[in-house]
Amino acid sequence: MSFKLWEFEGKEVEMRLDDGDVLKGTAFDFDDKEDNVSGNDSISIKSTEGTFDIDESRIVSIKEIK
Repeated sequence: MSFKLWEFEGKEVEMRLDDGDVLKGTAFDFDDKEDNVSGNDSISIKSTEGTFDIDESRIVSIKEIK
């Protein structure tokens, strides 16, 4: 599934992952599938828990939050 992750870059987001975790924070640094070993798009998110690079294959849902 394509979430068009580049549209979330620079925005506050809530992201639900395939293991049930929910991350909230600022999305940044979109990486295209050609740049990733996995062959999937990814986006980094900075949250209070740390900074994470999340592969699109792990994302169940993503939405902008205010």
